[in-house]
Amino acid sequence: MAETETVNSIIEQGLEYLRKKIRIDAAYLFGSQYTGEANEESDIDLAVFSPDADNMSLAERIRLGSELALDCSLDLELHLYSSRALADARPTNFAGYIVAHGKRLI
Repeated sequence: MAETETVNSIIEQGLEYLRKKIRIDAAYLFGSQYTGEANEESDIDLAVFSPDADNMSLAERIRLGSELALDCSLDLELHLYSSRALADARPTNFAGYIVAHGKRLI
């Protein structure tokens, strides 16, 4: 992946795209792009917590992630969770890991 400016631009573009498709309660950057351990093979892990996620089928979630990647960047990987997952975030689950070790964007 590229420089920080490029990563930030891709994230901004991705969030703008997602805001047109779903409601967003929170969004986090996590993984190597946030920890500074990214290399040229690293993707951009974007966790989004939305009240709309509960009403989406697996196929709809996959389609949204695919459309996001095609519209914004193939390096952008969407991790879509329900708003309840954010409310239930604990150190023992992945949502808790994201909250504790990621950067809140929204």
